[in-house]
Amino acid sequence: MLSEKAITREFQWTQDIATARKISLTFALSIQNKNLMSTYKAKSLNESNELLKRLNHSGIACAIVSRLPKLLVDKILNDAGINSLIAGQVCAEDDFERDMQGFLKASLKIRRQPKKCVIFDSRPSGIIQAHEANFKAVALSGVYPLYELSMADLSVRTLNEMKVLNVKRLFSYEVSDKQPLLQTEVLKIRKNRPVIAIYKDVPENEE
Repeated sequence: MLSEKAITREFQWTQDIATARKISLTFALSIQNKNLMSTYKAKSLNESNELLKRLNHSGIACAIVSRLPKLLVDKILNDAGINSLIAGQVCAEDDFERDMQGFLKASLKIRRQPKKCVIFDSRPSGIIQAHEANFKAVALSGVYPLYELSMADLSVRTLNEMKVLNVKRLFSYEVSDKQPLLQTEVLKIRKNRPVIAIYKDVPENEE
């Protein structure tokens, strides 16, 4: 959600769009302040870095969906050392309210159909919305226990359990559109030839 919408809808500080934009701009400028930006320091997560590297090496494009401003997302990705591994970003400036909308925007940015994408999420709501938009979904436990994430196509405790092969297996059961259809055998029914009967009149015996 954009800052303007958050100000008018959620916080309800004002209903004037011009005032909301002014407040939003003031907030954005404060984020750009070097002293404030230095307080945002994202630590590198080895397991996520390794998975992203393996996916990129296999030619699988990756995108990130966040409700944070793009400026802050860029800093977090740079601090974590994974900025070069992300092919697309969906941030607050993209103006999405539901997670499903963010997922669809991400699929557009990496030019992939939803049915060919996998969403990684740790929330049941994210998994459900991924399925609503025809995405595959992998659940990462932690915030929620695994039994609350049972609707996912695959559930893992850590990203270390994920391999590129696991991702590809999510699509292994799907039948290729190019698979030839089974040919039905046409049985030829042979018509019987008509039977011609010749009857000869038998003369009656004379008394």
